[in-house]
Amino acid sequence: MKKIMLFVLVSVLSVTIGCGQEQEQSYLKGIIEEVDEDNIIMLIEKNKSRIGESDKVWLTREQSLDFGALEKGQRIKAWVSDAFVGLTGIPQVIATKIEEIP
Repeated sequence: MKKIMLFVLVSVLSVTIGCGQEQEQSYLKGIIEEVDEDNIIMLIEKNKSRIGESDKVWLTREQSLDFGALEKGQRIKAWVSDAFVGLTGIPQVIATKIEEIP
């Protein structure tokens, strides 16, 4: 009986600790091919998201983001939401944060 209780306790603690670890948010790195006030088409250099293997992605901005200062040819890192991934044509995701990279 003690072994069963110990097993249950260890199992519960393992699950609790495992769930508490924060996963890295999905992101993409690449070069802006086209940009307007609401959308970016980006050539992907590094992909850590759920869009699969693709060489381009269409980023739609979250309301709090401003694409106005971004220009064609800039290298960026875009954190994206995997909650909505449109996979028809060029994959489409929502950008939650964007940072220019050298």
